[in-house]
Amino acid sequence: MACFFQHVLRARAGTAILALCLAAGAAPPHHPAGLEGSQTVSAAGGEILVTVTFRNTSSSPVLLEKLEPGQDPLRAEFELRTGSREIPYTGPMAKRRPYAREDFFPLEPGHEHVRRIRVDGRYDFPPGRRRYSIAHVYLVWDEQAGQAVARTLKPARFSFGG
Repeated sequence: MACFFQHVLRARAGTAILALCLAAGAAPPHHPAGLEGSQTVSAAGGEILVTVTFRNTSSSPVLLEKLEPGQDPLRAEFELRTGSREIPYTGPMAKRRPYAREDFFPLEPGHEHVRRIRVDGRYDFPPGRRRYSIAHVYLVWDEQAGQAVARTLKPARFSFGG
């Protein structure tokens, strides 16, 4: 049985939450076939910059969510934790219509796409220096299901705070 994530944006206390509903009993793959993703974190001078790299190693295009440089996200793009505590997203969030195919761009076979995302001002980091894990949550378009599908990269670890 194939398993697909379905996204639903809903507002609560002035912020939107990306709810991921998992089909019962099946575990999702981390990436679509032929899509490799990695992330690195640079935390220095009070800033946290995450570089996310996607490579299409398949023989057909993979449809990734469009996000222009400097564009505010429409959802929380990371799962961020310190120990077992989840760090809440506090950045910009916009109400929007459900995702459609035109919200995605084709990453052609053999090509790479890099996103650099500054996250320090978008999450409610507690005071003091701590160890964190961060995992990029990205969307791809599933042609068969006709919907956006969420995937999560393997978490990266870093220290931040003073």
